[in-house]
Amino acid sequence: TLTSLQNTSLADPSITFIPNIRVKSPSCISTRGKQDDATYKDIQTVTIDIEKTKPRFRFIELFAGIGGFRVALDAIGGRTVFASEIGDAARFTYVSNFGRERICGSNGQERDVLVGDITEVETQDIPEHDVLTAGFPCQSFCKVGDRTALNDERGSCFLRYWHLEDAGYTVHHKVIDASAYTPQTRHRVYIVGFLNPIHSANNTTPLLRSILIQDLPPPSLLLTPHQLSKLKESYTFKKNPLWRIANVNGRARTLMSSYKSGYVMYSEFVRVPIDGVEENGGLDEEAERCSVSSRRTQKRASRKLKRTMKKKHRTALTLRFYCPRECARIMGFPESYRLDHVKNEGTLYHQLGNAVCPPVVEAIARKVIEALGL
Repeated sequence: TLTSLQNTSLADPSITFIPNIRVKSPSCISTRGKQDDATYKDIQTVTIDIEKTKPRFRFIELFAGIGGFRVALDAIGGRTVFASEIGDAARFTYVSNFGRERICGSNGQERDVLVGDITEVETQDIPEHDVLTAGFPCQSFCKVGDRTALNDERGSCFLRYWHLEDAGYTVHHKVIDASAYTPQTRHRVYIVGFLNPIHSANNTTPLLRSILIQDLPPPSLLLTPHQLSKLKESYTFKKNPLWRIANVNGRARTLMSSYKSGYVMYSEFVRVPIDGVEENGGLDEEAERCSVSSRRTQKRASRKLKRTMKKKHRTALTLRFYCPRECARIMGFPESYRLDHVKNEGTLYHQLGNAVCPPVVEAIARKVIEALGL
């Protein structure tokens, strides 16, 4: 839970964007003009009169990605009035799901909701809003990687775009595991600047089994003999094979953007049963008993799996990747969220692995909006 958050207005004038991050940078108007219209030719442009729609609250998304924050805040009556995302492919996914939107403000002027590089946006082009959200790049802070933190340009992004100074805000942070809301273990830091208490909801945790596809998986999801060979030679598989196989009666491990491309060392896979052969040589019960906190149990389970692979059940160890829809479910995106527009599967896996979990954001946002009285 996020605690000890007390009263203030999110419209406090002492919270400002830092202009001119790039000297003589063009306004966001020119940034909008750089977008490739041909890419979006089949997507209809919709103009929204924000004064007539009267949303419960207005919010903006920085580092919007594929719209995870929007999915969450739309669900509780919010209205996006501005979003920025530098990645071309992520912007296309965003537009494919939310449309090409233009907002008509109180002055009668129209402007695009989604723009590109936030560093090319001037302060005066940021519309009025009640809530600001930002899923800034976290790669340099991840446990998997070089951990360059603020020494990485991506890691310092959030320091450059807004400035809080003597505003009376109490800013709290907490690491929240998405497993309270999704069938995935995913620890992320959530930061809230507000003055009223926030408590995360106590939802029923879904199991991984409930979101997996029930039909036979397409051949493209199955690991090829070459991929299986590389997997078996990896350090993590040799150390503990069961760590690499999804426990369908539990939760998925953290989904990474490199899930498909970097499968050898860290990705987990789903067992695929083969007709006439006992699935995985009867390892399901052993997997359920295998505790990650017990090194002795892990070693015993690993030895059993290795013996099984050498005997008659070896062919039963057929593994597959999660499909993109399963990844979206693991992250907590609704079934209505479109994935069919992306032709490159690798791009889709990357975008989903980089996204925020909408149910977690929604749980936090509900308490923030409730405390604001919006």
